[in-house]
Amino acid sequence: MSLRPIDVQTVIPKTPEVGAQQQAREQAAQAAQAQFAAELQSRKEAEGRQVNTAPKAEGGKVADGAGRRGEKREKRRDGSGETPPGKESGAPDPKAKVGRLLDIRM
Repeated sequence: MSLRPIDVQTVIPKTPEVGAQQQAREQAAQAAQAQFAAELQSRKEAEGRQVNTAPKAEGGKVADGAGRRGEKREKRRDGSGETPPGKESGAPDPKAKVGRLLDIRM
């Protein structure tokens, strides 16, 4: 596409206007990025000063092995050293080995 003399007469005066528009767009993008960085920094500082609260438990109890621990406490409190009725010291508990060992691999 070739430029005709009339086109050159209209394009030349508009170049400073187009240049100013382009510069304004570039500066707006830089200003928006700087504003975002400042906001992000202020959020980071606010989070650093804020104390996080731990989530509350929902009332769940651990049932596995809780009875055995309670029996041991009763023995210690009583001082008798006897097992409560219904529990024989010679009979192996099938759940006794559950949860006693933990293998961790890295």
